[in-house]
Amino acid sequence: MKGLVATLALLSLLPVPPALARLGETSGECSLRYRVQCAETEGQGFWAVERKYEKNGFEITIRFLLENKDLVAEYIEYRPTDLVTNRFTYAKIKALLVNNVSTNWIKLTELTPPPPAPPKPAPDPAKPSFGRTSRTRVITMGEIADSAKRQEEKEAKERKALLDSIDAKNREISDLRTKIGKITMSGNAHWKTRHAYAASSDSVLTIFTDTYMKAFDRQAEIDQARKATPEANPLDGL
Repeated sequence: MKGLVATLALLSLLPVPPALARLGETSGECSLRYRVQCAETEGQGFWAVERKYEKNGFEITIRFLLENKDLVAEYIEYRPTDLVTNRFTYAKIKALLVNNVSTNWIKLTELTPPPPAPPKPAPDPAKPSFGRTSRTRVITMGEIADSAKRQEEKEAKERKALLDSIDAKNREISDLRTKIGKITMSGNAHWKTRHAYAASSDSVLTIFTDTYMKAFDRQAEIDQARKATPEANPLDGL
């Protein structure tokens, strides 16, 4: 717990530019934060409006979704205006992520299976094994071999279950990273926290909510249904 507190305190001291937009803010809140708006375009997909701002050495692109008759920021992209002096470092990315949404960001990297346990030496049949009684039973080589085989089969089964679990988890991570990449079209590192996702590189950081992801999925379903529906022939009936 002390280590987590110290880490969060350190992140709070990192040079994160103040007054940068945050997910969940309304259009009015963003206008108050930035004052000067560089450009605005209507939604070219499932978002309602896209606005661009420039502040504190960053170009910020915000996409708003229409929610309860208000525009809400569900997608934010940060790009340093000068990549020579202001490239994104790991510390800056983590500080922006923490400042924007949550402290519980997880970098999406595939899990590495642990190495198999070294084989256990077989028991020495020459050494007597004493139980709770004074009587000693001689263990045959066949019993030793059977016991070793059963133990080996048990460990192999447990190892397979572990590897299958890791493979399944890695497939989930890979699928999520692919989806984040499709949504952001940028970044080589991918992140997730509760209700939000991100993609980052040394030149861009994009953060969006699960609300934005669901809207992206709905738009993809609409596009797929449209492609599957044959277009009406304008010459029919002529």
